[in-house]
Amino acid sequence: MQRKKRWMTAVLLIFAIGFIIGASFYYAAYIHDILENETNAYAQELAQQSIKLINERVNNDYLYLEGIADSIGGQTTPVNSQRVLDILEQKSKITRFTRLAVVNLDGNMYFNGMEQQRNVKDRGYFQKAVQGESSVESLIGTNSGRMMVISVPIYRDNEVKGIVLGQYTMDELEDLMSIQYFNGEGYNYITDSTGEVLVRSEQGNAKENILEDLENVIGRAFSRQNLREFADHMKEKENGYIRYQKSGKEYILEYTAVGINDWYLLLVIPCNVVDAKTKDIIDGTAVYCVAVLLVLGLMAFGMLNSRRKTHKKIKQAYENIRSIYRTVPSAIVRFRLEGDLPILDSNNGFYQFMEYSAEEYRKKYGTSLQPVLDEEDREWFLNLREGLVSREFLIRCRNEQNKWAYGNFDVQRQEGSLVVQCAFIDISHQKQQLKEAVKSAGRDSLTGLKNKRALEQEIDKMIEESGNTGAFLIMDLDNFKNVNDTLGHPQGDRVLQLFAACMKNTFRQDDFIGRMGGDEFVVYIKNVNERQKISRKTGQLMVNFQSSLPEGFVGCRLSVSIGVALVPRDGTAFSELYQKSDKALYEAKKRGKNQVCFYEE
Repeated sequence: MQRKKRWMTAVLLIFAIGFIIGASFYYAAYIHDILENETNAYAQELAQQSIKLINERVNNDYLYLEGIADSIGGQTTPVNSQRVLDILEQKSKITRFTRLAVVNLDGNMYFNGMEQQRNVKDRGYFQKAVQGESSVESLIGTNSGRMMVISVPIYRDNEVKGIVLGQYTMDELEDLMSIQYFNGEGYNYITDSTGEVLVRSEQGNAKENILEDLENVIGRAFSRQNLREFADHMKEKENGYIRYQKSGKEYILEYTAVGINDWYLLLVIPCNVVDAKTKDIIDGTAVYCVAVLLVLGLMAFGMLNSRRKTHKKIKQAYENIRSIYRTVPSAIVRFRLEGDLPILDSNNGFYQFMEYSAEEYRKKYGTSLQPVLDEEDREWFLNLREGLVSREFLIRCRNEQNKWAYGNFDVQRQEGSLVVQCAFIDISHQKQQLKEAVKSAGRDSLTGLKNKRALEQEIDKMIEESGNTGAFLIMDLDNFKNVNDTLGHPQGDRVLQLFAACMKNTFRQDDFIGRMGGDEFVVYIKNVNERQKISRKTGQLMVNFQSSLPEGFVGCRLSVSIGVALVPRDGTAFSELYQKSDKALYEAKKRGKNQVCFYEE
């Protein structure tokens, strides 16, 4: 009887060993899948961020060249006059453009320093521009480098009279792809739909055509059919990813349409990025499995001789399994989906992320996860349902510091209730980088004020937040054309910068100040609609502007005319307020300039 019990115990132990080994490998594979999905999702997000910045850059360049085209179109001289060419040369020195040029309707290009006549009549951008369409193209330059050419039509009397061209190297776009991809191991390209490489990051080692480069890696992991499907997707502007092996290493290539021409952003991620995250888990699992076999073998021998020793060894094995869970690099927390989200288990990575010890966390929050979540995220957590889902969310850590996290959630029903296991990483640094990049895209490059795009997008929101009470001002510099005509455009730019500085010094920090374009500026003053206060503030601006002008500008008779629309009396939307304050500005000009006029029906 005793022998039978011992054999049953041995069988149970062998079964337990097999179960633990299988569970350990299953857990390692599960964590690997979570991290791989997390990496792919994050790669797609980074690609979208870079694409957004590239489109913002090109749109800002369009706006800048449209301003130059409007200025040329407003003159009576030929579009290729020496005065126009001098202005373009001055502008190119203060912008990212390496060359600014004009093209007449015969296709002849003109710019200062041109050694021989060039005709671009056969170029696609010329044919689009004469039809009134702005465009951007990537061309091979004289030194075999890639150049980006942006073309904008010049209108005079509602007819196209010429074209403004702006040119700079495609490598300028590399700065917009400089977000650190996976600790510097990821890299990217911009190509066209034929695979021709237009821009590459520093680590990119592909040849001139990515499709031709992939021809060399066709094999078991990446077939010729895979290559054809990849090429077809790019022609049809579809997004996706492929896997391939090169020089003994495996890579993931995410491809996403940029939205400009047929350009694609290709992000290449070495698969060892995911492997590096899980290497410790896999290695630990393998080592632990060997250790389990040894430890449980000794335990089996001990159990046949002493139940006391067996109990001790089982407890030790349990603690070893727990150690794998607790040493995973990512923060992992397991909680029940009810009430205040009671925590069932968590690893050391969770407490390191929170900057608390386990004891400190329990002392402050007990076993609840809900207190450290943002209110919006709490509601989202409580509405989770069975399945896998990913999300960015905020967590309040030590000293009330908020951190951004990107997590994968696995929701399962266990013993009648929903239980969630969440693995997440800190993405606060990447969010800050994105915030700074977006902020830069909304600024006027000359004055540092909000640009036209930011004004149109943000003023309506500011009006609503300020309780629909305020004043909308349009300002125009009187006789500003005299500065450009007599002193030159660089001095005109200097006047615009001086006026922008006066606006910053005159208005409050929480007032909205921006430049619409040319010498036209906009201010929204929050929570003020009394005419006396507005007149006093605008009068102060006029005095400050006059006192800031150097003596060399006195002969230009510069002054400021201002049109004012009141909120909510004259409207509560940007378009309506802009229209009415512009009418008031016209009245101020009509009355002799250098004054303030309020909109009247």
